[in-house]
Order: sequence, then C-alpha cells, then structure tokens
Amino acid sequence: MVVLTGCAPSTRKSSHDRISLDNRYYNNPIGNRATRIALKQIGTRYRFGGNTPRGFDCSGLVHYSYGQMGIHLPRSARLQSRALRSVPISQLRPGDLVFFKISRNQVSHVGIYYHDGLFVHAPKSGKNVSMASLSNPYWRSRYYRAGRVYDDFRYTAR
Repeated sequence: MVVLTGCAPSTRKSSHDRISLDNRYYNNPIGNRATRIALKQIGTRYRFGGNTPRGFDCSGLVHYSYGQMGIHLPRSARLQSRALRSVPISQLRPGDLVFFKISRNQVSHVGIYYHDGLFVHAPKSGKNVSMASLSNPYWRSRYYRAGRVYDDFRYTAR
C-alpha cells in the first residue's frame, strides 16, 4: 500500500520514507536503488534545469537519482530515451524510465517507474516532485516508451 501526503517542502520528508521495494520480487538492484533515491525527493520543488535536491526538472531527477550510484545518464529526456534499450510496458520494473511526448510530438518528459503503474517525476513549474499513474488519461495518451538501465550501461555522446 502506498501512502502519500500532500506536497511538502523539500526539507521535510514524509510518508515516502515508508515506501519499500521487495528485492526478491523485482530483482533489479540498480533500478530499486534509483527508485529509492527518487522517492526521497518527493516534495522537492520543480526547478527548470534543476538536478539537485534544491530543485529538479524531470530529466534532472533521473540524472540525479542514477548519478548518486555513479551511473551517468544524458541530461535531457530526449537523449535519455535514445540511450536506453526499450522495455515493453507489460515488463516495467522499479527504476525503468517512462518517457512521454508532451510537446511538439517529441520526447519531452520522463519519470522513474515505481510499481503498480505509478512513477515518480518532477511535473512542471509550480509543482513538486510527486507520484503519478500511467493509467491517468493525461499520461496514458502521451506515453511513448520505457527504457531500462542495465548493469552494463555506458553512455557515450553521439
């Protein structure tokens, strides 16, 4: 069961500290760790270009969460989408990245999949890092693809 409270300032963490991932079921240590890091950022304010706990944009949250483990992903949602191998939506695991086409029919938003159709993301200006559902009509209609960061991931700029 997931219990979330309202948007809290980034200095005060709330019920997301109680969210856990069952490693026996998901068996994706890298993804589980990245997801835990992202969950700790719930309540942090959105900041365009932000990639620290002082403020995040969507790709900055992903960049930070994986960067804390020494995994260096590209900085933009579009490049993150291009760098990862695709994963069918039916096989999503914690830590997989979910990509959306919001504007101009290009990948322009990314979140970190949690489980049960939920993902963590930095939505937009004026909002805080939060959870959203892939079954929400807004996100469902804009979903593009998912990608996974595998153990052997190495990013080289193209």
